[in-house]
Amino acid sequence: MNRFLAIGFLLLTCLCIPEGVEACSSCFSGEETRATYIGTTVFLSLLPIAIIVGMGIAVRRRYVDPENQAAGRS
Repeated sequence: MNRFLAIGFLLLTCLCIPEGVEACSSCFSGEETRATYIGTTVFLSLLPIAIIVGMGIAVRRRYVDPENQAAGRS
């Protein structure tokens, strides 16, 4: 019974204070914040790809290029 009262109180609180339960702060704010949110999303989506490409370039420079030079290829 106490659990139902607690859940009911929580739901009632959420219904009375809608500003406190907004899921996304950028959705309910100005255009500048939305653009920042989208920019951050794009950045964080491309970051892992950039890290993998960077690691591939580092491995190539470390192992493949010296081997090619030692064998007389380029």
